[in-house]
Amino acid sequence: MASPQGPEVVFDIGVDPDDGRYVADARDYDIHAKAATMDELRTNVLDAVDDHFGDSLAQPARVRLLFPKDGLLAE
Repeated sequence: MASPQGPEVVFDIGVDPDDGRYVADARDYDIHAKAATMDELRTNVLDAVDDHFGDSLAQPARVRLLFPKDGLLAE
């Protein structure tokens, strides 16, 4: 449900099997981020959201990161 500031953007978090880096893919938008650490991923996700929405009034009120239910990040 959209808020006055804009929608909530939800990212699914995983690990790239080729290089072991964290990846974040937005569920309803063409927004993606990648990073070596979780702290870096959080920063990169927020930067990607800012780039996607720009200065529009649709800037999301919330950005949510969802991890796999079983917590497995790498094998």
